[in-house]
Amino acid sequence: MAFGNVYLEHMRQARELTGLPVDGASGQSGCYAGLKARNAEVCRLLEQNNLFLQSEVLPFLAPGTPLDGARAGALSGFASSLAALNARQPADPLLCWKLHKRLGGCACCREIPCGQVRPCAPADIPVLSEADAILREYTGWDDARYGDTGDVSRLFAAFATRHAALEPALGTNPEYRLLLTQLYRDLARCLLRLPPNACSESSRSSLAAILSRFHEPEEGGIFFAQMSALVLSAIHPATYVHSLMVGQIAKALGMTLIEREPERLIGLCGCENAAQVRSRRVRIAHHMYQCGFYHDLGKLHCLELIDINYRSLFNGEFERIRLHPEAGGALLRRSPSTAIYADAALGHHAWYNGQGGYPGGFSRNACAQPVAVDITALADCLDSATDTAFLGHSQGKSLESFIEEARDGAGSRYAPYAVALLDDPAFCRELEALLARGREEAYRFACHRCREQLPASGSEGTKDAPRPAPPEEDFNEVFTRLFSQFETSEAPCDTLRRLVLAHYADDRVRSEYIGRFCDIAARRGYLYSQAVGRAMAFWRDYISELPAAIRANDDGLRLIRGVPDYQHTEGYLSLLNNAILGGTITKDYPTAYRYALEGLSLVGKNESDLSFYYAMLNNTSMILTDVGLLNRARAQVEETLSAIDRLTEQNVVATRYRYAEILLALGEYDAAESIFLDMLPDRRREGKVDSWQIIPRLIVIAYRRKDAVGLDCWHLELERALERTPPEGIDEHSVTYAHALYHAWHGHYEAADGCFTKLLTSAQTAMLDQSAVLRAAAAFYEGFGRTDKSHPLYIQLDKLNRQSMQLADAITAVESEAVQQEASRQAYELLLKRMRQSAELTRKLVASESYEALYAALLDGLPPILPLDELALLLDNGVDSLNVLSSPGGGMRQIVRSHPLLKKLCTGDSPTVFAQPEIAAGMLSAQALRGGGSLMFVPLRARNGALNAMLLYSARPAAYNRGSREMMGSLGAGIIVSLESVERYTSALSRAQHDSLTGLANRDGIFAQAGELLTRLRFVPMGLCMIDIDDFKQVNDRFGHNTGDQVLRALASLLRKACPDGVAGRYGGEEFVAIFPSGDEKQLLDICERIRRECETLRFFDGQPAPVTVSIGACLIRRREEISDVLERADLRMYRAKRLGKNQVCTLDEEN
Repeated sequence: MAFGNVYLEHMRQARELTGLPVDGASGQSGCYAGLKARNAEVCRLLEQNNLFLQSEVLPFLAPGTPLDGARAGALSGFASSLAALNARQPADPLLCWKLHKRLGGCACCREIPCGQVRPCAPADIPVLSEADAILREYTGWDDARYGDTGDVSRLFAAFATRHAALEPALGTNPEYRLLLTQLYRDLARCLLRLPPNACSESSRSSLAAILSRFHEPEEGGIFFAQMSALVLSAIHPATYVHSLMVGQIAKALGMTLIEREPERLIGLCGCENAAQVRSRRVRIAHHMYQCGFYHDLGKLHCLELIDINYRSLFNGEFERIRLHPEAGGALLRRSPSTAIYADAALGHHAWYNGQGGYPGGFSRNACAQPVAVDITALADCLDSATDTAFLGHSQGKSLESFIEEARDGAGSRYAPYAVALLDDPAFCRELEALLARGREEAYRFACHRCREQLPASGSEGTKDAPRPAPPEEDFNEVFTRLFSQFETSEAPCDTLRRLVLAHYADDRVRSEYIGRFCDIAARRGYLYSQAVGRAMAFWRDYISELPAAIRANDDGLRLIRGVPDYQHTEGYLSLLNNAILGGTITKDYPTAYRYALEGLSLVGKNESDLSFYYAMLNNTSMILTDVGLLNRARAQVEETLSAIDRLTEQNVVATRYRYAEILLALGEYDAAESIFLDMLPDRRREGKVDSWQIIPRLIVIAYRRKDAVGLDCWHLELERALERTPPEGIDEHSVTYAHALYHAWHGHYEAADGCFTKLLTSAQTAMLDQSAVLRAAAAFYEGFGRTDKSHPLYIQLDKLNRQSMQLADAITAVESEAVQQEASRQAYELLLKRMRQSAELTRKLVASESYEALYAALLDGLPPILPLDELALLLDNGVDSLNVLSSPGGGMRQIVRSHPLLKKLCTGDSPTVFAQPEIAAGMLSAQALRGGGSLMFVPLRARNGALNAMLLYSARPAAYNRGSREMMGSLGAGIIVSLESVERYTSALSRAQHDSLTGLANRDGIFAQAGELLTRLRFVPMGLCMIDIDDFKQVNDRFGHNTGDQVLRALASLLRKACPDGVAGRYGGEEFVAIFPSGDEKQLLDICERIRRECETLRFFDGQPAPVTVSIGACLIRRREEISDVLERADLRMYRAKRLGKNQVCTLDEEN
């Protein structure tokens, strides 16, 4: 039979592919089960014969056809193989359904990987031969086919035909809905792969027809909101960009309205009061963005008229365009995911007072969301009036001109409260930035989507034409010849090493030639070549089997040290470079940096060593970048770029990419963006970098610059790039991070939470990436009020920062060790260097204005001069104890003068060295006390008799010698002078910032202490109150100024007790300020009321009682709010309390 002949033919092909024995009928039933063991071969086999198989298999799927064991086995095997094929190429749903019915189970659907399931088709599905054939074929299209407008038109027509065939029976058969959901997924993939200018008018009509009859999936499908955005970006980028801009402007207006008049937004997003509006500001802002984005969706039905720019529109054409609000509203109402935006689309051209605009008869008061209509209308007009790129206006207005026009139209065309938002100069500056930066990104995106396609091949003879690659057999012949010579002599070793490195990307080089090199080297006993072979093994294995690769490289380093003069060989430099890369990947930065310093000291800058020198510079910059030493990393990469003409093409790309990464980390976004844009495939001529590698970085730049339009544009481009890239070739971390930032910006909590969870639970390769992810995730969760998630992330970020600083210190220690090794060889040069460093340290010490700055200068300046792991600075406070400063920013702690170390060593004035760290308990860390090492005690006796001191600790035994003591003795005098200078400065500053009567901070002190407090407790909600004594002049006049002073001092004492963890100060006269932690307005009010009540209890007698009352204005401090602005708000509320009758607390502003 034909069916059996087909399978016998396939068995013969299978035998050639897999070597499986196949005989007769038994082979017929087990053929595809055997092929499943070789899935790749099965897929290739089925791709070649799929259509023929289907035509031959289908007749035997009829329910009445006899089904013996052989046929049943063959059909079952075919179903399983069809599932394997379906992971790469969608199978015919009708065939899947009939296999399901015939075999009593859907093997073809069960075995398809999750996310790629093709739903089975009902038996009565209409068969549309031509449309179905096109839909089966398109999944195998390459990018060239997507650029053919004729093919694309036929494809979209096929989608529309199949959509129209499935739609009528959706209510009667739920399986039709599954097929329709899959059809939408396929259409979305096609739109993402669509190149610029591939949509004809016929394609637009087909897509508009699908959207007009779109059916929202119940779950897990492409929603109308997503599909409409994809269609709009593909078929009309100009309208898409306008929609992006209107969405962002509407979002900015909405955020400002939430701050000013939250009560206007009650009812939106389920808010029942103003407090809920503020707490749900992210959701409301996103809602405003979506209203603005979808407002012009109705233009899909008249795009051909919008593109007319060579003549005036006829009246009928203009009337048709005026119908787009109604068309958009109808489209949006059809789908649950967009129905809430329909009012904004319908009313964005109607006037506020109902006496103009279109559609006629629209009433904003009858809308469920009139505020969304008002904001969208203003945003649409603002973008249209100030833009000249796509909308065809003869002359665009400036923002100032539009604001004047909007003020004239307030109350008639525009909502007065919406226009009033434009009166804020700060908000107008924000709008200017959005219209400038956002437009720049939007134009760049639109030009990318609208540009004419370049011809596939350039002019002959141009200097930029790529050189033809040498034939593969050329370098294979070279390998063969060199291996023949290598059998008799070790001389070709380095030539082979360089050839392997040049052709490393070739599979044969990695799989065959490296192994052959190692075999010959081991068999011939070439010691140097065996070490080089270990370096090659590292290149081959470090991506897939890093531990094995590192072990091979360590073995190579051990072997090569047995070669005479090994330090000057190319093999040793290769092994060192591998060790640097391996240490960086495993985060063993000190070891990697030690290898880097050794390698850079060995490599000269002559022509033969340049490749090693610049490779080591690049790898060393990776170490410095990861531990946060960005400026040093930048300097190293810039040195490599200075010789860019000597690098290979791929090294040029890698170096420029690394340079852009460093600039991004430093916050130089414009420079980083310029480099990344030049590296995009359509603008780059050298190297191999895919779009998906560059675009995530452009998304990060847009997010950090708060460039909303750029974020949206590049995210869509990323989706297009990913659609063209095999999943196994994608760096999941960078792509997921880009998705996380996009969803976080737009307030998509579930999507962003999923991305951040995935990032935070996966292993990271770089500390800098970890830090960026933690910072973004913490800010995202904090914005949604999820402190249960944000606070642990901030703690983790703090730990990571401390770890980074420790690693930076470790690298500095490695450098110090290298400096000491150099000193042992060149004592005189080191002495001069130390003298310069001592002079620089003395200069920094003299410039210090606080004990903390002095300590930081010592901690920074001493390690290059002598070994130092920890430092403690002991300061005489004039009582029975000494203050100890032993960590940057760690504050002071105290030790008693009877401490054993002080009793033993404070008798002289010379530095003393000893080796019992445990005697320094209370001064050094627990690790230092347990670990042994060396200590040096340096007395610093001041001229006034005060005994200050320094305690230096090094983990190295016998680290301090006579030279160290002499060095510290010479530095001691300068340190003593610096300490006295700091003491005088601190005392003068304290007097200048404190009120002499009350002892509290004065106005200057309040600002200084408040800045320090808010920085130290930046994640703790804070409150501020302004306190004024009621009728204080009458107290002075009636009871005398002495009594008045007593009142001021008593109130000062009361505020000290009320704000133990905050700041209390006398702002001036009888006005006081208190700043303290306060979780919410209720807690703020409770604290202030307690202060007010305690003031009422104060009594002073000078003949008769003198009661004291206070009026208090209080407010919560907003994030990033200037302290002067907070004081102004509190002052206004305090005066309101006065006007309301005094002796009370006011936490509200004046009523409008």
